[in-house]
Amino acid sequence: MAGNPRIGGRRPQFDLDDIVRAGLALGLHRLSVQALADELGVSAAAVYRLVPGRVALERLIGEAVLAGCELPDDPADSVREHLVSFALRLRAFLLAHPGSARYLQLSFPRGPSGAKLQAAEVVALTSRGYDPSAAAGLCGSVASVAIGLVVGEEGILAHAEDIDAAAELAADTSEVVMADPLLKEAHVGVPVLGPGEFFAIVLTATVDGLVTALPPGRPLGDVITAARAAADGRES
Repeated sequence: MAGNPRIGGRRPQFDLDDIVRAGLALGLHRLSVQALADELGVSAAAVYRLVPGRVALERLIGEAVLAGCELPDDPADSVREHLVSFALRLRAFLLAHPGSARYLQLSFPRGPSGAKLQAAEVVALTSRGYDPSAAAGLCGSVASVAIGLVVGEEGILAHAEDIDAAAELAADTSEVVMADPLLKEAHVGVPVLGPGEFFAIVLTATVDGLVTALPPGRPLGDVITAARAAADGRES
């Protein structure tokens, strides 16, 4: 019933299913109580009767979005191959659903759909020799890096929609780099990478480092203890 106006001064009847449908149509990047009310053709006060506030609305729609996220596991993949594939598939899903990366970045999991995704990753990694806590820590770390990169990528994409602003930003960056002899020389050897290439390179390096530090069979507590000791040594 999205977009239905009031008829004869009477408020249209709607329920949580209607709210979810309207919220999915809007997308998380455009979601607000007022935008949803406009989509449904009702008042914001009417929406508040079913959803207590902005946070609850975001969680309701965010979990509905995540319900459509499928990240299949190929049992033949190594730990590294699996985690890189997981990150690449996650990126593709998040970019296809604008606003979902920021939703996940705030807190994960926030509901049943997110919990289902995390549980699937724990199962995939325990089948490769990790205990559940190490599996959760490993997949959570990879997901955090992936989500952060996608949030940054979405910011660039949003800025690029304003052609004049994007051109001004590019010119400013070039001017700053070219004005510094060291940076100018350094950037000559840096290839121009598309966002997908950059993501894959960073995630592959991240996964390599994480799996080297936390191979199958090593307790997560050992890694945390070693990291804390190293940090204390640098601070002393």
